[in-house]
Amino acid sequence: MKNTFLCTIFVFLLTVIFPLKSFSQTNKAVVLPKTVVYKRVGLEKNDFKATFTIIYPRIKILGSKTVEQKIIKFLNYEKVFDYSLGDEIKKFSSLENVFYKLNYNKNGFLDVTLFMETFGAYPWTTKEYFVFNLKTGEQINVSELFNPGSTAQLTKKIRTAILHELKQRQIPPEDALSFQYPSITIEQIQLDNMEGFSINDKGLTFIFDYNFNFASKADEPAGRYFFGWAELKPFIKPDGLLGKFIR
Repeated sequence: MKNTFLCTIFVFLLTVIFPLKSFSQTNKAVVLPKTVVYKRVGLEKNDFKATFTIIYPRIKILGSKTVEQKIIKFLNYEKVFDYSLGDEIKKFSSLENVFYKLNYNKNGFLDVTLFMETFGAYPWTTKEYFVFNLKTGEQINVSELFNPGSTAQLTKKIRTAILHELKQRQIPPEDALSFQYPSITIEQIQLDNMEGFSINDKGLTFIFDYNFNFASKADEPAGRYFFGWAELKPFIKPDGLLGKFIR
């Protein structure tokens, strides 16, 4: 009787507890902030730009050092934003803050946005968007998520959403594109023109940054076009990374 009970417990551990542990280790990252305030050499405490602040993402992928190192390499601030930390410390510069936002960390996806704030003649924020496959550590390209034969129809839906926002904001399409894409029209926008995308439990947001200049920044459209999983289902590869959301 005792042996039977022990066997039952063993089977339970194998079929329930251990798989859950494996899932958590390979499909979710631990991301914690590390804040560092740097002082520029040769500048007094009260001098403008005497310091700048960087908030680093400390990333840990339990059970996969390879995936961890890949993602850390992708999110290297100096490479992403093309600056040198050593140079920033030694010179008077416009760099003010560098930080990140964790958008999603579930279902095998890690969605992170990086920000760099600079102040020169006027303040400016630069953004870069990353969504990673936590099984491989690779950055996901939005086009690989959908059936190749359906991207034309999907792009058409995105264009319709863009035109709807511009109409609501009373911004002529040619004016909206004049800063970032002066040589194309709305009808020529392709999936690859998206700056990035963001994912959550309800669906996917396509990101299109218009990058208006500082004088016009207040009028810039949001450029965030959300579609729920039901709406995206006809375009998603059933056996692809998003397949789990449409089953």
